[in-house]
Amino acid sequence: MGFIQQLFGAPKAFAIEVKAELVRLLVLEGGTGSWRELLFVERALPEGTIVNGEIKDVEVLANEIRAAAQGLPAEKKLRKIVTALPESHVFMAHVSISREVDKADVAGAVFMQAATKLPINLEQCAWDYQPVGDENEEKQVLFTAAETPYLEALEQAVALAGFELAVVEPESLAWTRALIHGVALDDSTAVLICDVGHHGANAVIVDKEGIERSIWQAAGSAALLEVVKKKVKVKNAEGVLWEKGMQDDAVAKVVGEWMDAQWADLAAEVTQYESASRRAVKGMCFTGEGSRVPGLKERWSKRLGKEIFTDCIPPLTPAHLTPESAAVIVGLAMRANKLSTGLNFIVPT
Repeated sequence: MGFIQQLFGAPKAFAIEVKAELVRLLVLEGGTGSWRELLFVERALPEGTIVNGEIKDVEVLANEIRAAAQGLPAEKKLRKIVTALPESHVFMAHVSISREVDKADVAGAVFMQAATKLPINLEQCAWDYQPVGDENEEKQVLFTAAETPYLEALEQAVALAGFELAVVEPESLAWTRALIHGVALDDSTAVLICDVGHHGANAVIVDKEGIERSIWQAAGSAALLEVVKKKVKVKNAEGVLWEKGMQDDAVAKVVGEWMDAQWADLAAEVTQYESASRRAVKGMCFTGEGSRVPGLKERWSKRLGKEIFTDCIPPLTPAHLTPESAAVIVGLAMRANKLSTGLNFIVPT
């Protein structure tokens, strides 16, 4: 690596992904087109550390973060952490405010608009927003809020581990960053990314300005499996779902009906975005556990009339992971490398 790459490619922080059953740590160096893995660690969390999406044992989580970080290169002196909140703890809204609103009043105007759209008390949340473009006489803004109990517990665990929590972003921003790097977007196009995780599913529309729409459903692969077990009369419903998927006629019928019911708003959201932005959603990318169900991606592609992009993969995949499961931690490590600005639930000190 040359001197210039050493100067500008050295990481400023490291990424931590906290899941119900494990903690992942990743450090990347380099940059666009030349990302390299400096360190990857994965540690299982003791049972009971995180239960039903809530951090129940802060000290145990802190110990696991500290243990995962033991391999950090001493010469890098990395003390700052970039991480994400699960989408089940995050609420997003797309709002519009007048372009005539004074700069000093923008935050208040955005907050008031979001408060009318989100089913939570924003006074009890951490929140942030970012402009995503202008439309006629209005500014378009993406607003995101996070439930504070999980965030506060995460802050405590990181502090107990001896590190500084520099960035906490929505999980969807992390995997979008990792997946979108290989897709060429111009001023008139966008892409739809669907993350079908274990506990829930999230779909975002991304254009050159960033994330424009985000739709969350508590309808991940676990719920899909339960529906298949209940309605498909076979001995090994789980095996049929993961091995045959939509190639099995009975599974295809059940899953198709379930997807149409759970994601009835998605097609309407795509149409609304295209009409309002005058940009075409030219294709779809998929990630997450549920995306591995044979035929599921193709079913959605046909339903929405959008092609599937095969170049939506992270710039690298750590050992033992699939590109789908690596998207979040890689996206976080990409941001950690430069500590780039953006949506952040942590207020810089």
